[in-house]
Amino acid sequence: MKRTVALSASVLLVAVALASLAISALQAESSAREAGRSPLAGPGGADANPRGEEGPESPGRGGRDARPNIVVIMVDDQAHNTFSRKVQPRTFRHLLDDGGTAFPRAAAVPPLCCPARAGFQTGQYPHNHGVTSNNYKLLRDPENVLSAWLKRAGYETGFVGKYMNKYELVRGTRPAPGWDYWWAADGRPDYFDARISDEGEPYTEKRYLTSATTDRAIEFLRQAQRRRPYFLWLSYYAPHVGRDRSQAACPRSAPQVLGRDWRAVRDTRLPRPLSYDERDVADKPAEVRVLPRLDRKARFRIRRNLLCTKAAMRAVDRGVARVVREIKRRGEWERTVIVYLSDNGYFFGEHRIPTGKSRPYREAVEVPFVIRAPKRVLGAAPPKRTAALVTNIDLAPTFLELAGAEPCIGPGRCRILDGISLLALLRGEDDLRDRAILLELGPERCRRYDGVWTAKANYTEWFAEGQGGRCRTTDLEYYDRTRDPHQLHNLLSRRRAVRGARVVPGSSELRRLLGELRGCAGVAGRDQTERPCA
Repeated sequence: MKRTVALSASVLLVAVALASLAISALQAESSAREAGRSPLAGPGGADANPRGEEGPESPGRGGRDARPNIVVIMVDDQAHNTFSRKVQPRTFRHLLDDGGTAFPRAAAVPPLCCPARAGFQTGQYPHNHGVTSNNYKLLRDPENVLSAWLKRAGYETGFVGKYMNKYELVRGTRPAPGWDYWWAADGRPDYFDARISDEGEPYTEKRYLTSATTDRAIEFLRQAQRRRPYFLWLSYYAPHVGRDRSQAACPRSAPQVLGRDWRAVRDTRLPRPLSYDERDVADKPAEVRVLPRLDRKARFRIRRNLLCTKAAMRAVDRGVARVVREIKRRGEWERTVIVYLSDNGYFFGEHRIPTGKSRPYREAVEVPFVIRAPKRVLGAAPPKRTAALVTNIDLAPTFLELAGAEPCIGPGRCRILDGISLLALLRGEDDLRDRAILLELGPERCRRYDGVWTAKANYTEWFAEGQGGRCRTTDLEYYDRTRDPHQLHNLLSRRRAVRGARVVPGSSELRRLLGELRGCAGVAGRDQTERPCA
């Protein structure tokens, strides 16, 4: 009898212990759900794995993470006049015709390589991320960037191509923060014999740089884990001007190209916009007013550079097709978001500007910009085309929303993003009709210029340092691009002021908006900031 009672007591104790364990498990699962993480993620959730080796998965043990892959294909210095179906038929077929969305009014913020790339990685304007010229050293909190946010959220991250200007002067050949896979060309590489950092190991790439860049993007895709989503930034150096010795076809002032690509474009007729070799630039700022008319030699050089640029884009077009083919081979086409864009535009003689970028005119500001977001990812069919004003700083918040991630690398280490997510726009829930964006370039002590850009007009204030280092306004520009799409008539020119026509309808509103955007941060309704950017 005593043995029976003892046995019953033992059974009761075991039952109580099991019930206690079950209750604890249920409480832990409930807490995990309230914290916004999978109960399978472990006690530390996503933060428990700072190297980003394993992220949260979709329901089902061992199943693939349900979040989409993200691929960004960025080119360097491509203007709209070289982004066409004739030059890049594969890019148009795969990224636009097959469910993509074109953004013809997309703008580079600002129109210069390194500041624009910093904006892409931080979702911020230059006055917040710090990069106001082509110098990576200026980037504030360089570890706190998009690649690190997505890696922390469980994405496998890969970078291939050109990173940021003068990066190698700061970190040498070491991979930048946040990247699991790293293959980067020197800040200003050659198209042949480019200096490369391969996972931190330097070597000289003998192959044509565009082709080699595509090869390494394919390598990343082939080794990427299938159960985790990935983020690939494929950053082509083309069609940036080269540093190589001049070719028979293309001089050093142009991108270097493969022979077959040059032969395909050399007889192409090139239309000239009304702004080409602008007849009267007296209404432009001082740095444009001093430019001479284009002589015969300059015209020949511009034509040659434009043809070489078109030729360089043919190799990029083949690369896009190869990347798409690999994504489809992996069975991931309908769960992969692909973005194609240029970091800034480029001048080919417009407004007498023979070459370069950075100035606040359409040729430099407006860039090719395409997003292919599958209906399966969005939950709705995206539009084929939108006139909305979007920018490179909108991509980081878009990707974070897709990934369910935050712009943080740890507690108290978050950025406030100035860009807005484009998912509502792609789903047809917003049109960004009245949006205004800030263009700013130059050191904080005295900007080169500050300006406001809308879908219909733009206003710019130009500055220069005067005596005693004081910053003074030198010129004002206002263009109504609905009536003057080529920006030929500055409605705030000094010449008009002499005639008493300085007050122009619309310019005062943009001047007011510029005052609001200077020093802005965050987005109203999303961020708690005193002066939101949108």
